[in-house]
Amino acid sequence: MKAFARVLVHCCVLLHLFGALQGRLFLAQNGIIYCKWSSRLTCNKFKPVCVQIGSGTALTCKHYKNECQYLIDQCLGKTEFGLNGMIVAFETNCAKIFAGNKGTCSS
Repeated sequence: MKAFARVLVHCCVLLHLFGALQGRLFLAQNGIIYCKWSSRLTCNKFKPVCVQIGSGTALTCKHYKNECQYLIDQCLGKTEFGLNGMIVAFETNCAKIFAGNKGTCSS
């Protein structure tokens, strides 16, 4: 009976340590769960966002369905729009671009 109790306690301790390690991997800076959690209260879930990259006449815009998607993209830093994009007026730049797509800025 004592051996069973020891094995049970060791298993519980190992599960607890493994759970903490796994949590650190997911909640680390630039992890998808961290990015979603950190932007959830500050973003507007209903207003579309237009993000522009480029300079001069070579301007490319991306239409994000809402501000939350852009903030997650910016937090992850895996796309050019997330790294170097600048939010611009939606009505004048992304009115002809479908949600989730990129294209030439209108203005």
